Amino acid sequence: MRTSTSIACALATLGSANALRLEKRENPAVVAFPLEKVDKITSISPSSNSKRETGPFEDLTTKDLQHLVYMIGLEIGTPPQFISAVFDTGSPSLVIHTTTDTSCVQPAPNPCSLYGGYDANKSSTYHYEDSKFVIEYADGENTVGDDATDNVTIGSTTLTGLHLGLQYQTEVINNVLGASFTEDEMANSDTGHTNLPQLLRDQGHIASRAYSVYADGDRSNQGTVLFGGVDIDKFHGDLVKIDLVSNPATHPARVTNFAIPLLSVSHSDDNSTINFEKSFPTRVVFDSGSSLTFLDPDQVQSIWTYVGATAHFGNLDFATIPCSAADTDKTLDFEFAGVTIKVPLSQYVVWHDSHDEICVFGIAKGQPQGPFIIGDTTLSSIYVVYDLDNKQLHLAQAVNNAPTSNILQIMAGPDGVSAVGGLGTLEMLAATQASTLSTSTLSRTPALSVPTGA
Repeated sequence: MRTSTSIACALATLGSANALRLEKRENPAVVAFPLEKVDKITSISPSSNSKRETGPFEDLTTKDLQHLVYMIGLEIGTPPQFISAVFDTGSPSLVIHTTTDTSCVQPAPNPCSLYGGYDANKSSTYHYEDSKFVIEYADGENTVGDDATDNVTIGSTTLTGLHLGLQYQTEVINNVLGASFTEDEMANSDTGHTNLPQLLRDQGHIASRAYSVYADGDRSNQGTVLFGGVDIDKFHGDLVKIDLVSNPATHPARVTNFAIPLLSVSHSDDNSTINFEKSFPTRVVFDSGSSLTFLDPDQVQSIWTYVGATAHFGNLDFATIPCSAADTDKTLDFEFAGVTIKVPLSQYVVWHDSHDEICVFGIAKGQPQGPFIIGDTTLSSIYVVYDLDNKQLHLAQAVNNAPTSNILQIMAGPDGVSAVGGLGTLEMLAATQASTLSTSTLSRTPALSVPTGA
């Protein structure tokens, strides 16, 4: 979980209808890259194998869950050094392991053997800034090291002088590519550090600090991020705009992350509707760096009871569930302002490599005071546009295994499409543009099968 601050809930409203301006262009200012995720928990503790015969998941730790997040490949420095990093909408910076990190000199498997490490001495474009880098994440993990810059290549796009947080002493397993607000915006400081969305805009690769994430739905281990673009073939119905809520723990209160109100969680069928216990609305953070979804403990207990999940004896904030639950057609319905997202129960059934019959359940208990997190187990059903410039999220029900792609560029400024809405509105906009989009410049998510119960 890579989000930083905890705060009380607040109301959000549907923003003005002109905050997302989309255009079809022949040479769009869009940067696309694929995401990948493993499909089961793999224990990384060297001693974990010795524990497996004593019972299911006795070796399960929160560090094991960190493998379930979406990863992206990066090349850093000159000549390039390859690493993989978590794509994280809950933190601001690119934070990477160095080859001399205390955790990387341990016997394998270690962070560098799993995800790659960076050697500043081997890059001619490395620039040291200071040794003041420190970050503490909401899950209690922290890291210290150096502030630096270097060239970073994502796909075919190279950024010059991207800020790096170089880890030398850390408890964090993954490299992390943050794509939230900058450090200055989050902390109301003046470090001058630019992050990925800001540098993409400043160096002319995109027109606006906005990007969309498509995780390809239930049971998929692939996804796509479009910086500066929206793929209108990847969602159903309306793309609904919701203003981000301020963090009342900051002084003065200001927006520090992608937080909006969650209005309800329920299940509906032909005969009845079940609303799970919680006083709504409650503030939730959209955090792709969190593998699971973390909600109010009382509400989570109600959900566990409904789906047949049982508290994990090693950590009562987590639960297990029979793997056969993935075959159901049940859904959990998340209501936000103006849109309800249906998430298949199968999406919350997470396999573990030590057991074939008992799985981890993908909704866990957060701290009573928050923050509550919409993590990857829920985000996989939501098409999300993260708009940093206008401080908004745009949400729609994601299409599973979308066979086509139709990408529009997000333009700069608050003015734009009246009622940024359903496919009809956006398709009419695309049809009015004389030019067409060159598909050779964009990567697309390959078609995947949708399992029973999706």
